[in-house]
Amino acid sequence: MQKQQLKISVFTISDDKITEAILQAHRRKVTISIITDNDKTLDIGLFSKNGIQVKMDMTSNHMHHKFMIADGRTVITGSYNWTNSAARDTIRRILSSRRRRTLLNLLLANTIGCGKS
Repeated sequence: MQKQQLKISVFTISDDKITEAILQAHRRKVTISIITDNDKTLDIGLFSKNGIQVKMDMTSNHMHHKFMIADGRTVITGSYNWTNSAARDTIRRILSSRRRRTLLNLLLANTIGCGKS
């Protein structure tokens, strides 16, 4: 089954392969929304320029989540930063889960304390 909705919450996205995959999904009419930190607007600007919904965490603290929810069913999360340097220079973990409790916990963590968009 092809993914129809992606909800992404990350500090930033500077990995060109991830950026291109997100843009390709958007071109296939996948509904995409991104929440990111307000310190990284240059990295994220390409998404909003292409019509992808982007919201910024405007609190004084860094919003440093690293997860994606696909079709409200699958959560992908972990220590992996969505950056060129992480893809090239670090070893990180990624977890994929379809457990509803995992999804609920991430949704709650992402909405509590999130600043104005």
